[in-house]
Amino acid sequence: MTKRLGVRRMLAIALALAAAAAVPTAAFAGTGDGNHCTMPDGTDFNELWGVSETIVWWMCSDVGAGQDWRVAEGWGMNETFKKVPKGFVPAGETPLDDFLAKFIGVKVVVDPGTSGERQYLFTDTSKLRVNGTSVNGVTMGVLDPLSVGTHAVEAYWRMSGLHCDGLGRDLAANCLAAGDSLAFFGGVTVSPGN
Repeated sequence: MTKRLGVRRMLAIALALAAAAAVPTAAFAGTGDGNHCTMPDGTDFNELWGVSETIVWWMCSDVGAGQDWRVAEGWGMNETFKKVPKGFVPAGETPLDDFLAKFIGVKVVVDPGTSGERQYLFTDTSKLRVNGTSVNGVTMGVLDPLSVGTHAVEAYWRMSGLHCDGLGRDLAANCLAAGDSLAFFGGVTVSPGN
């Protein structure tokens, strides 16, 4: 089953990741400079996350022809289970413990629903990037180069059971269902001279 996160949750995820990276939210317009996703304040996400491939994320959507690339999908959590939906059973003491116990991997779909659709599944959970109470799948795996033009990208968290972030009781906004839950969606522009 695939669950799509609401726009409110997608914005909350982006803001949580910006806070985790110590990037002021006012500086929320970045550029893909060569292989680097760099914020206006100079924060280089490639250096922060320790990867050399081009990062595709909310603020960085440009990839050069022939370049390998990665998708940054994030999830932020509370330090405790302060608020959870009725009936939720955690698999750990904290929301992070619960996430890690139920996390199976990341699925990335390029050009979904088209004849050129490609799917990638990254299951080496030891490669998940953990930063305090936030996680990011940017280090999970590398994607193949794309043809010149515009492409759609979707990234999903793959979970073995219901996970909730401890921030609220709304299943749609605060939880990831068992199976695949949308973590990122966006466009990628591949340029021949980048």
